[in-house]
Amino acid sequence: MTLGKGLNFIPTDKISRTNIMKDFKKFERKLRLKHFFHEYKTIPKTNHPFKEKSKFSVPIIGDNPIEQYIFHTKMELSNYKPNKTKNMTKEETQCLRTLRHIETITIHKADKNNITVVQNKKDYANEGERQLNDGIHYIEIPEINIKNTMNKINEIVYNMNKDNYLDEITFKYIKYENQYITTPFAYFLPKIHKLDNEILKDIYKQQTEIKIQVPARPIISQCNGPLERIGRYLDFFLLPIVKTQTTYISDTGSFIRLLEKSKIETDTLLVTYDITSLYTNLRFSEIIDALKQCYGDI
Repeated sequence: MTLGKGLNFIPTDKISRTNIMKDFKKFERKLRLKHFFHEYKTIPKTNHPFKEKSKFSVPIIGDNPIEQYIFHTKMELSNYKPNKTKNMTKEETQCLRTLRHIETITIHKADKNNITVVQNKKDYANEGERQLNDGIHYIEIPEINIKNTMNKINEIVYNMNKDNYLDEITFKYIKYENQYITTPFAYFLPKIHKLDNEILKDIYKQQTEIKIQVPARPIISQCNGPLERIGRYLDFFLLPIVKTQTTYISDTGSFIRLLEKSKIETDTLLVTYDITSLYTNLRFSEIIDALKQCYGDI
């Protein structure tokens, strides 16, 4: 029941006055910015897609209703004593503490349906090693040099800016100078929806221990990596193009609506493929050849 709350559930048993004041500090800045730009500046209707977030702080300008509100609210919050209300029972809290100290398991979400999975850490690592060492999709790099990668990206970006392929705002967004750079990492989401129905029935019964190799979907996280902003830049231009393709499907709902709109006949053969690369297109001749291998002449 505890894990059933989901991985986005946040236990709240302590309310810190310090955190409340931090949140109000952000709200205070937004109020001043609204007032300042409404009175003294003209706000552009559309912002540049790669404009960095401003750290501009509005100075206190005289005595006005905004400043009075901020002052009196701060006084009220400084005397506020929050009620300590818990959203978990003692048993659930103890369960979380116990799970936190079990070093042989890993807890993460499944690939589908937002299900929480408790998996043996050794099995999780074995699946990751199996995928990374398949010799097809990944190549082992003897030595990782993030700084060297960053310098190569900066060299390309500087040349693009010099040749007027990048405007000044985009150039400042993509180039790496003072940003915190980390090594990208891989993690894996178990595909429990791929398991055989008979195996799932045995798991639900919980009568016997079942040892199986659960396939997983690999995710390569580029957050704070050297290619993150390049990826955002390319995605901004590629995604609208992808959406114009006749083969584009955004989600399951759009696929069902497409089938209803197309009025597909009952004897139509529907085929699915596992795509291993982003923005991949299949030629019609490739689909026909694949179908012939499976079903013969069609």
